[in-house]
Amino acid sequence: MSQTLSVEYRKVETLIPFARNPRTHSDAQVAKLAASIVEFGWTNPILVDGRQGIIAGHGRLAAARRLGRAEVPVIELGRRRVEALQHGVIVHQLCRPIWQAWMAQAVLEGALTLTGYARGGIAKRREYQAVKWIPQGWQWVDPLKEADAMKAAIRSGLMSRSEAISANGYDAEDMDREIAADNARADAFGLVFDSDPRHELPTPALPEIPVSSESSADVMKNA
Repeated sequence: MSQTLSVEYRKVETLIPFARNPRTHSDAQVAKLAASIVEFGWTNPILVDGRQGIIAGHGRLAAARRLGRAEVPVIELGRRRVEALQHGVIVHQLCRPIWQAWMAQAVLEGALTLTGYARGGIAKRREYQAVKWIPQGWQWVDPLKEADAMKAAIRSGLMSRSEAISANGYDAEDMDREIAADNARADAFGLVFDSDPRHELPTPALPEIPVSSESSADVMKNA
């Protein structure tokens, strides 16, 4: 069953650019986009998720700001639809073919030595080409509550650390290496942080309140 996408206009200041967007736009590119909007109008709306976060269209938003536009046309995609788009279109039609072509060329040039890749058939090639695709993470509405919920899910066994890290758009092995490197560097310099669970900082001792002999006797009488 097909789903109709509706275009609506939203205020520029309400849209949230993706903080880790890998694609940047130069002034010249923004100027060209602005000129295109002036000449042809909005032919390609900005894609946003259900939290006003921009999925695609950072350059168009910058062009709209340069033109002084108060509102821009957007299409809102639900999270499930965005994830389907990321996996079905970006991974299958872009990332996977490029990955397969790169590996084939690397084997052909001798940069990679993969036993049975050329003559082992499709099954063997698929074994070597197996890879995990990690899309960009989702921005949090309430970081503290969502982090606590994720921590509870991990402790209860409903989610793994790798799954939680992947949900934020990172690779678990890379993050573990970074954590290990940070810990080793901190140890080398003798640094202890309260965020490091390997160390328990001493709890400040409460001041002792002296008790006089008279007050002690009064307590015994009243007991």
